[in-house]
Amino acid sequence: MSQTKVAVGMLSATGTPGSGNFLRGDGTWNTPSSAMTFISNTDISNAATYNFTAVDASSYEGYGLFLQNLIPVTDAVKLYVRTSTDGGSSYDADASDYMWGSRFISYTTDDADNQINIHGSTGGAAYTVGSDANESGCSGWIWVYGPHSTAFTHITANIATHTGEPKLLQVVASGQRLEAADVDAFQLLFSSGNIETGTVTAYGIANA
Repeated sequence: MSQTKVAVGMLSATGTPGSGNFLRGDGTWNTPSSAMTFISNTDISNAATYNFTAVDASSYEGYGLFLQNLIPVTDAVKLYVRTSTDGGSSYDADASDYMWGSRFISYTTDDADNQINIHGSTGGAAYTVGSDANESGCSGWIWVYGPHSTAFTHITANIATHTGEPKLLQVVASGQRLEAADVDAFQLLFSSGNIETGTVTAYGIANA
């Protein structure tokens, strides 16, 4: 079957075609909308922390961090989350800035801590992220909800973890700031040592 191509300039339509736009039935060009927008992709190599400072209240209601094989330099450590209210110049880390709960083999909580402890407070290598040979670190999602809303910012996490024992296990966690605040940056770090390798891809949840 033969086909005929029509040059864009020959179409009677309003607006600008642009790359990735589509022509609606009413003769207007539109950009496809998406609830989740790619923001950044960061390959980490021996860094003390991963810091996300691209909070934009005019565009996003919340954020998703997609972790891929985040491996610590130090074996058998925990993954922490902290938040900032000054654009990432500093991250709040006082003893009663956060509360959290985590189910990772067992369930642990802390109602006043200096970080959100994704992997909980139970001792022993079975409750940590491993970094020895053939231990693949941790991967999964961390979600931050409405950080700009001057409320008690919530986070949730669902993380696959190659533990320091080693075993491959899942951790489900949640946490919040213990102060209503306009959060404009957040941070990932291990309880000891640097992040050896890994990738964090950040997405925004569009507000329109």
